[in-house]
Amino acid sequence: MEAFGQRLKQLRKSKKLTQQELADLLGISKVAISEYETGKVNPSPEHLIRIANIFNVSIDYFYGKLLKLSRQEYILNVRTPVLSRIPADIGDSTQLDVLYYRELDKKYKKDYSKYFIFKENENLFLVHIQWFAEDGDRILACINGEDARIFDCVYSDNVLVLTLNNNIYPIDENVCIVGKVIV
Repeated sequence: MEAFGQRLKQLRKSKKLTQQELADLLGISKVAISEYETGKVNPSPEHLIRIANIFNVSIDYFYGKLLKLSRQEYILNVRTPVLSRIPADIGDSTQLDVLYYRELDKKYKKDYSKYFIFKENENLFLVHIQWFAEDGDRILACINGEDARIFDCVYSDNVLVLTLNNNIYPIDENVCIVGKVIV
């Protein structure tokens, strides 16, 4: 069993949660929790963040990189992952390659689990995880099964669309919005 699985099981039992209760909190199956705990599958980044929030620990705690800190101590030292690729087919077992970690600006530390940094063409973008877009937003999205990229969101002919390099993409079932670019 990997460090993550061992620590997840330990935390779950310390909170007197069954695998089914934890699965219900995350909106996933009991089988997925069992596979996390046995090390057969790793959680998606979204689920990892949500699990850390449920148990009030840092993500690093699961992998043994830091001693367990209180939530307040961790918030003072929040580092967020820098990612350069988010595949369109991301799922619970998808491993994302973290380039490195960067300290998060103090105004975002309160809700640190809702942010990550995306690197595109040597530019760094702070992304707030959300699944919707509004006119004027710059967003990170996957379109037509391709890896995530940065798009601008605008109204065109009274319809919200994404634009990139003068190409227009309607927001439909072929679009998966990952988050809103903050800075």
